[in-house]
Amino acid sequence: MDVSQPLAWGKLKHPFFGPPFLLLVRLCLFLGFFHLQHQAQTGPGGVGATATNIIWLSADSGVYTDAGVTLAANNNLVEEWHDRSGNGNDVTETTASDQPTYLTNIVNGFPALRFNGSLSRLLATGVASSNQVSLWVVAQYASLPSPNPGLIHAAPAGSAFSTSGSNKTLGMWVNTTNSRVWGRGVQSNNSSRSISQVTALSASTFFSILNDYNGTTIQQYVNNTAAGSVTYDGTLASWSDFGVGRQGSESWNGDISEVIVFNFSVNTAQRIIVENYLAAKYNFTLTSNDLYTMDNGGNGDYDYEVAGIGRVDASNIHNDSQAGIVRISKSTFGGLGNNEFLILGHNNGPLTSIGFTDVPTGVVSRLGRIWRVSERNTAGTSSVNVGRTFLDFDLSGLNVTAAADVRLLIDGDGDGDFSDATAFSITTDLGGDVYRFNLTGGNLRNSRTFTVATASATPLPIELASFEAAAKGDVVEITWSTASETNNDFFTVQRSADGQEFEDLLEIPGAGDSNETLFYDTLDRQPLAGRSFYRLKQTDFDGTFSYSWIESVFRSISQESFSVFPIPATSYVEIRSQAQEAGITNISLCDAQGKEYLRTTLNYTSGTQVHPLILPKLARGVYFVKFQGSSSSVVPLIIE
Repeated sequence: MDVSQPLAWGKLKHPFFGPPFLLLVRLCLFLGFFHLQHQAQTGPGGVGATATNIIWLSADSGVYTDAGVTLAANNNLVEEWHDRSGNGNDVTETTASDQPTYLTNIVNGFPALRFNGSLSRLLATGVASSNQVSLWVVAQYASLPSPNPGLIHAAPAGSAFSTSGSNKTLGMWVNTTNSRVWGRGVQSNNSSRSISQVTALSASTFFSILNDYNGTTIQQYVNNTAAGSVTYDGTLASWSDFGVGRQGSESWNGDISEVIVFNFSVNTAQRIIVENYLAAKYNFTLTSNDLYTMDNGGNGDYDYEVAGIGRVDASNIHNDSQAGIVRISKSTFGGLGNNEFLILGHNNGPLTSIGFTDVPTGVVSRLGRIWRVSERNTAGTSSVNVGRTFLDFDLSGLNVTAAADVRLLIDGDGDGDFSDATAFSITTDLGGDVYRFNLTGGNLRNSRTFTVATASATPLPIELASFEAAAKGDVVEITWSTASETNNDFFTVQRSADGQEFEDLLEIPGAGDSNETLFYDTLDRQPLAGRSFYRLKQTDFDGTFSYSWIESVFRSISQESFSVFPIPATSYVEIRSQAQEAGITNISLCDAQGKEYLRTTLNYTSGTQVHPLILPKLARGVYFVKFQGSSSSVVPLIIE
């Protein structure tokens, strides 16, 4: 997406949610959902900040095919993976043969970087080392082709990926013989301390792996359950090279979605919160302390920017946490008991009010983004009350001109309908468009949802009333409605494989000017398999345009399928393959009389893959692309 172009989110002209939101769009990097720049300083799960979260790499943020200019698309090689911690510890690789591949929709709709088990790797240099470290990696392997394929390797300056054991200050890898994860720490006296091999990993399964160097013990965890360990003397040899996807000469053969490094040992409460953040995002079950349950399908899949507060005991507390625009913290009134946690996440709804009218009396409109709360203890019960809390919202960029009109809506029954919600006014204006709501222990309870709204009495009507996309067999149905239209030339339906890069599918004429409800529908007849994303672009007669919110659709892959884009074409098309496993298909291009103009063979991998195809010089007309492999299909192609 070209963020230099003027964007507008709907036609709502209210000052709180209207066109001034363009400023926020220009300041943000759109990656499926928004991350405000200054909030990129907050740590994963709301734990840590720039000073303590020294490296944070997630595949849904800042993956580039070059030196930080061109965002990677599906199947692109990766030159740079940018650090979200605020420390600039980007990992890079300039040699193409050593670069991993960026793949979309690998785990729970999120992307991953695929390492090839041979050469691929990424490296950061000049990292500030420490003697205590908490280091997470979220990964899966396809196979284990070398004795100990590595996930990470931290080494002294200039010793990146050294095969010398004394140069593996921090390490995490898997033993091919028993599939057990282990690793190492090297003390300042060059003594290697190897973690015992306890937990076996399964192929093609994502795990969260933590190496915690706490000053006395190197403790490993897998999905938040203690695995191997070893004692060390509290010192670590200097390390400023930090490598991803390889240790020594042994590369990982599989996917890595996230890497987190703290320069201290997180306490137990913080570890539990970070593990719940990762489990929600990547859709795996923790084997202990799986406290955040709002990520489950039955609870609405509130998977995004999960963060929270909690206490295990007096020495293991985390009581201030921020993720995205929301910060939750404890007041001085207590109430957070041992083994009690309050964790929240959101639905990835838009930070606009387009089309949302389910609001209580006295409130005009609300944000599309909704948060939901898990308030539980480590025994798994929800009958706890963490007491009075502060809930802060950073609304900078949303052009709040009347703070007195801002409302916090809490839906007491948790059904997601805010027409019966309780509306709270701002307690404190903290400055810089940050507003605080002071909540009692009874306000924010387990399974309740909340969002932000405005009570201004002077908004203009919302024009886009609905927009939906849903899989219907072999097609995706896209429907929308407008409450009114002004100077509306046409709509463009757009689709994306990753929620980042969108392509135009088709145009539908608008009504120009209308004051009545109008309904529209169309079909994507060659939809993507797996997770895909749709949005609506509306263009006025003067060329100005706006976007709807994004709808995601999931289609399972029953067998391999192939589609061709664009249609009509001239001299070039892209073949999009979608399959459960790798395979080969024969491609031929024929006219209506069966005359063949092109024949080639296509090798494809599992998942979704795009293959460029140069066409021979053809006369205008209708042709047919035939695919013959484990199954057969024919796709019409128009040449113009």
